Parts: sequence; C-alpha cells; structure tokens
Amino acid sequence: MFKAAKSRHRNSRPVKDQLKEMLWRRMYRNFSLDEAIHTISFDVFDTLITRPWFHPFDQFAAIAPRLRQLGLCSMSDLEWMNLRHDSDREARKRASTEEVSLPDIYSVIAERLGWTPQQTAQAYDLELQRELKDIRPIAHALERMNQVRAAGKDVIVTSDTYFSAAELALLLQRCGYDLHPDSIFASADHRLTKATGRLFSAILEKRKSHPHQFYHIGDQPVSDGRAPANLGIRSTISD
Repeated sequence: MFKAAKSRHRNSRPVKDQLKEMLWRRMYRNFSLDEAIHTISFDVFDTLITRPWFHPFDQFAAIAPRLRQLGLCSMSDLEWMNLRHDSDREARKRASTEEVSLPDIYSVIAERLGWTPQQTAQAYDLELQRELKDIRPIAHALERMNQVRAAGKDVIVTSDTYFSAAELALLLQRCGYDLHPDSIFASADHRLTKATGRLFSAILEKRKSHPHQFYHIGDQPVSDGRAPANLGIRSTISD
C-alpha cells in the first residue's frame, strides 16, 4: 500500500518575523560584544508597546461614550475624536517648544468646552485609563530587552510623546516592563524631540556620555535613524 512521504518540518513563522529575528540577532551580536557601548536606548510605541488601532487617534472615539455618560460632552464619537485631534494640533501651534504634554492638550479642550478643572481632570483620566486598557506589548520585545540587560548594558527608553515619563512607566509596566522613570526620557517632559536630535543631546548631557557609547533602536526612519546618526549615535530601524 502506498504511503505518502512524511513532509519535512518547516518553520511556520511568517517570513517577515523570521527576517526580524535575523536582524535582531545580528544587531544584538554587534552591540553586545562592543565594550564601548554602555547604553541601549529603545523607542517606545511600535517598538516595545503598541495600540490595537489603525491610527492612534482612532482610540479617542472609544472614549466618547463614557464622556457622554459623565455629562462632560454631548458630541458623537466622531465629533469628539475630531475635537481631540484638533486640540492636539492647536496646542502645538501655541507652544514655543518642540513638544507638548497631555495637560497642554486638555487645557485647549477645557477652554473650548468650558470645563472646570475637575471636569478636565475627569476626562484626562479617562484617556489615560483607556490607554492602559488598550496597550499591548510587541512580541519578543521584553525578551530582547532582558537579553540586553543580561549582556551588562544599561537600558533606557526614549520617546517622542505627549505622555510624561511617569505615564509611560505605567504603560510599560502594564506590558511587563520594569523601568524606573529615571530611565525613561519623554519629549513631553524635556520639551525636546528625538526628531530634531535635541532630546538625544539632552540625554547625553544628563548622563555625561558620548555618542559612541549609545545605541538606539526604534521604528521611525527620521527620529530613530537619521536624527541620532547625525549626532554620531549608532541606531537600527526595527521595522
């Protein structure tokens, strides 16, 4: 009786995932063996953690029903999403710095809706709690961070975001990362961004380090690639 030949075992992982793993192994080998590199900097969003939304602003629509329940607004989901988005842009227009914070954005919203400080705090907390509910870890990212630590490297995270370092710490902890706020550099706190390179410069100055002692990992070609490279910081785009 004819028997079908047994198929050889094949790696069932998508090719894209296999290529990412190969990139990580090569990158890890390079910086783990380089004694000059003391600090590995990770980007946060879409490198360590991510939101389950097509665009981050899509999340705002999910907050609107609760805002209506609390009597904070009567807008539709789409109207609130647009207001939140427009308020972000308005806060940036008004700012004299490179970055704004979430309180800056909610200050604009409060002005437009006539909210009291208590109402503003309620809405602000709703958005933060929604972020904490939705946030997800990037596959294998925590394992890779632990590999870096095991290699004796110092780990920090560097993010262009309206969240403060304390708020980023909460989001990262939610996904299993154990990072002290002192190891988290948020553009909202420093009012400087990765994209201009000035946040990286501020980190180097604060840590009394040289560019050749740093290695940065992120997903954005400009803010995580070109900007640190212009300062002499080696980096890899992870996606």
